[in-house]
Amino acid sequence: MLRIAARIGPDWLERPDDLVLLKQLGIDFVDMTIDAFAGYRNNDRRLSGDDVARTVGILESAGLRMERCQVTHDDLRNAFMGRAGGQREIDDLVANTAVLGEFDIPVLGIQVFHARQVVSWDDTLSWPEGRGGSTHLRQDLNAALDSPLRPDAPTREQLWEGTLNVYRQVLPAAEESGVLVATHGVDPPVPSVHGAPQILHNFADFDRLFDELPSPNNGFTYCVGTRYESGEDVLAGIRKYGSQGRLFHVHFRNVVGTIPDGGVYDEVAPDEGDMDMFKIAQALDEVGYKGVLDYDHPNAVNLIGDGPQHKIYVAYLVGYNRAISQAVTSAAGQDARPE
Repeated sequence: MLRIAARIGPDWLERPDDLVLLKQLGIDFVDMTIDAFAGYRNNDRRLSGDDVARTVGILESAGLRMERCQVTHDDLRNAFMGRAGGQREIDDLVANTAVLGEFDIPVLGIQVFHARQVVSWDDTLSWPEGRGGSTHLRQDLNAALDSPLRPDAPTREQLWEGTLNVYRQVLPAAEESGVLVATHGVDPPVPSVHGAPQILHNFADFDRLFDELPSPNNGFTYCVGTRYESGEDVLAGIRKYGSQGRLFHVHFRNVVGTIPDGGVYDEVAPDEGDMDMFKIAQALDEVGYKGVLDYDHPNAVNLIGDGPQHKIYVAYLVGYNRAISQAVTSAAGQDARPE
């Protein structure tokens, strides 16, 4: 049966009852950013064993385990752009990867450089009303895609050089520590926004990353929402990269619209989007995917009675994903009852 994870912020660690709620909902695994470890920012972005032990212990007390630790956008900013301070960022990540391995945290998530680190794209975002007056994110990129290169932005090849330099140094540490490096492509998945280039926005870019650095520890955070936004075939990608053993983590969310078809997409509830989420989960099961389904982030807000932690919507997402997982297991002729 496909396992289900919840993405939570560091603030959840201060609310033990909410962690227990996740367990009550049927969650065993959580996905957190590296700053969930309280001493991370205060220790020059280096993890200490004591700090990781504290966080892992809080989760374990609620019956939870950290499945993926995600590096934040700013942790490798200079390294990706080949700028001063980049080698220090890489050295920190190499050291932190070893610590994650010591505590059997299986997946290190990396969010690559994206245009927002150079230019704002707030003008592309809006929050239209959806079902029952809830709101969701819409991104309209029609005015943002054809601008000339900004003078303060790195070129695509500079980004490739910086990115490959990061991976060349981090992957040996990951192999030694038994940690899988799961890369999330850029979102929105386009080659540039307002004149700031991006890489790892399509399958061809991921092929280059995996071909140049073919380590078995080099793989995907496969965000089905982002991949659908790009206009590429989500199911074909699952079959291709699943057969290569490169699917390490899955963001399981739905979308209406693709960028090639209209330049606009809406991030919506999983039952409202264009994709058949059962078929997505079924394809993952068929390729032997061993990771989790992670709802990524709440896509509908302003639900009546919900709070800033979106616990009502999280409960809905977890229930939906568990039902999908059980349906896939049952369709495969297996016992779909929870263990």
